[in-house]
Amino acid sequence: MPLADEILGKGLTKATIVTGDAIQVDLRIVESRSFGTSLQYFTGSKEHNIKLRDLARQKGFKLSEYDLEEVSSGKKIYCESDDEVYKKLGLSSIPPEIREDTGEIEAALEGRLPRLVNPGDIKGDFHVHTDWNEGRNTLEEMIGAAQRLGYEYIAVTDHSKALGVAHGMNEERMLAQIEKIQKLNEKLPDFHIFTGVEVDIKADASLDFQDDILRQCEVVVAALHTGQRQTRREITGRLITAMENENVDIIAHPTGRIIGERDAYDVDIDALLDAAAGTGTVLEINAYPGLI
Repeated sequence: MPLADEILGKGLTKATIVTGDAIQVDLRIVESRSFGTSLQYFTGSKEHNIKLRDLARQKGFKLSEYDLEEVSSGKKIYCESDDEVYKKLGLSSIPPEIREDTGEIEAALEGRLPRLVNPGDIKGDFHVHTDWNEGRNTLEEMIGAAQRLGYEYIAVTDHSKALGVAHGMNEERMLAQIEKIQKLNEKLPDFHIFTGVEVDIKADASLDFQDDILRQCEVVVAALHTGQRQTRREITGRLITAMENENVDIIAHPTGRIIGERDAYDVDIDALLDAAAGTGTVLEINAYPGLI
């Protein structure tokens, strides 16, 4: 398959690959009756599974990836789903995203698991690029895609001029885009496009656009793309200086890390969080491995 960058192992019933985004993918073929317990096993961390098996023992069961066995009788119990495994052990179903032994088993025993964010909860996106620079789609195409997802708004935040590799926009193009977005908004009564920019934080901590341009944007995302080998003090200072600008709303990808491609730059995250709390600035959580 084209997504496979490296093959770590292969056999008649299993294969393990690493994708181009440095994500390990495991394929396992099991008997259908073992599907539920296998799925639970392979989607739980080692620590989660150890605690779950301890709990099973306390309740008189032996849990493996193949089945749930009643110790006293030797009876094998097969589960059609991973949810059923938890229910058999007297737990609320634990979502795969939090199977990490960070308190989720105790919460499930007490019926107080958190409700996770689902795609339907998302109302909009404050970091969107278009073909005005590094994006592949037009403004109109991005609006259509957002509406199909049920979004109520997007913020168009194309790059400022300093990021030449992404065809960053100068002041003239920026103002032209703002004008176009304002005209599009007049035709969209149930949807709003926020005017915005992803403005570069330069090596000297100044921003790539002057305040008179930034003030015309409804959403300003500030990002650090250059000078990433500066000292911890310098990088942290640049980010905090940007947050102190009254026009900056969001700091994009605060660590600069790209999984499998680039390490994080040396930044004091605690200081960044404290500063963000004080200035009311949003820190982006960049969870997509291929996104700059």
